[in-house]
Amino acid sequence: MATSCMIPNSLDPAKQLVHSQILHSSNSAQVLLIPVNRVLTLQGLRPMPMYKIPSLSNPVRCMMPPNSLRDTSAPFVVELFCGSARVTACLKAFGVCQAFGVDHVNRATTAPVRILDLSKQKDQRTLMRWLQSPLCAGIFAAPPCGTCSKARNIPLVQGVRKGNFCKLPRPLRSDQFPEGLPGLTTLERIKVSQANKLFDFLATVILNCLEREQIVAVENPRGSFFWKTRFWKTVSQHFRYQAHQACGYGSSRPKWTVIAYNHSAFAKISRTCPGESRAHVHEPWGLVQHGPAQGNFATALETAYPPALALHIAIAFVEAMKHRGWSPGYTPYEPHQLIENSVLLRSITGHQPRASKAPALVPEFASCLMVRSRHPIPAPCPIMTKLTKPWAVPPFAQCALPEVPIHSKLLRATPIRLIGGGWG
Repeated sequence: MATSCMIPNSLDPAKQLVHSQILHSSNSAQVLLIPVNRVLTLQGLRPMPMYKIPSLSNPVRCMMPPNSLRDTSAPFVVELFCGSARVTACLKAFGVCQAFGVDHVNRATTAPVRILDLSKQKDQRTLMRWLQSPLCAGIFAAPPCGTCSKARNIPLVQGVRKGNFCKLPRPLRSDQFPEGLPGLTTLERIKVSQANKLFDFLATVILNCLEREQIVAVENPRGSFFWKTRFWKTVSQHFRYQAHQACGYGSSRPKWTVIAYNHSAFAKISRTCPGESRAHVHEPWGLVQHGPAQGNFATALETAYPPALALHIAIAFVEAMKHRGWSPGYTPYEPHQLIENSVLLRSITGHQPRASKAPALVPEFASCLMVRSRHPIPAPCPIMTKLTKPWAVPPFAQCALPEVPIHSKLLRATPIRLIGGGWG
C-alpha cells in the first residue's frame, strides 16, 4: 500500500533546483556567470558530479516505503547493459537528473556510464547496493543478445568483410538448448557461459527490485533465446509484454523487439512498420555491402536504439514515476527537440559535443549571460533560437542585467541541483 506524507521544505524538489538560462548577445557587455556546481573548461561548461555513488564500505539502507516516490528529492533510474546510454540521456533531459548507465565498457557518447563487469561478484555487490538505495526508482535492462540471436540460424552466402572472407557465425543456442548447444568450441562455450552469468545475475536483480516494488523494464529481440532460458523463466510471471518494430521509431530496418514491464506506461511502446513506400524504405539484413559499415553484419548496426525509441522508453519511465508520486519539476525540453538534436542530448548530460580536439580560436559568441532562479522560469523563446524582442528578467531571478537584449540566442535551460542525492 502506498503511503503519503508531507514533504519538508528541505526536501522539496522545487527548493533544491536552480533553473538557469544561458543567453548570448552580440551587442551586450562581456558577461559570464558560472552556475552552482559547474566548472568552466576550455570547451565549455561541464556539470560537476551531483552526488556520490555509495561504495562497498558504505552500504545504503532503505528508509522509506519502496512503492512511493513522494519523499525522495532526486530519484534515479539505472540503465543496465546501457551501450550508447540513449535512454539515460533522455531520462536526464526529462528531469531524472541522477539517472546513469552501467556497462562493462564505455561506448556512450550521450550520457555518463559507470563501468562494472556484472559477471564478477565484486561488481555485482556494488550494483546491488546502489539498487538498495531509497532513491532508486527502477531499472531498464537490455541484456546482451549476441549469443541468443536467431539470426545465427539464417543461412547466408559467404561474404567478404573488409577485403577478406569472413567466417559466418554459428548458432550457439536453440529452442531445445536455450542455455547453450552441446558440442560448442571452447571459445563459444566461454561466450555462452559469460552471457548466462549475466542472465542469472539479472534475474536476481529483478527479484530484488520487484520485492522493493521498483519499476522494471527488460528489452530483447522478439526471437531471442533469452526469453526461453531458465533464468528468465524464474521471473517471467511477474511481467507483461509489448512488441514493437524499430522502423516505427525511425530505424532503417523492421527489427522486432519485446519489452517486458511491470507498469502499464510501457504498453504504449507499440509502433509497428507503417509499410514500405518511397518515404519508408527498409535496408537489407545480412552483410552490409556499401558505405562506412561495409563488411559488418546489419544486426550489429541495430543495437543502438533509434532516438525516438529511447525517448519513448524514457517517457514511459517518467509517467510511471509520476504515477508513484514523483514530480520532475522544470523540464524545458520538448520531445521533438531531443529527437532532432543529438548534440542537445550530449550537452544536457554534460558531454561535450564532438568537434575539433582544439578549442576554437575565435569564440562562437561575443558574450554569455546567465539567469539563475530558485523558481521555474518560462523560456522566453525555444532553445537555440533568438529573442524577437527584449526580455525583462523576472524580479526573483539573478542576472547581471535587468533586460536581455533583442536577438540574443537562448543556448540552454538547465535545472541545477543545490543539494546532493541523499548520501551526503
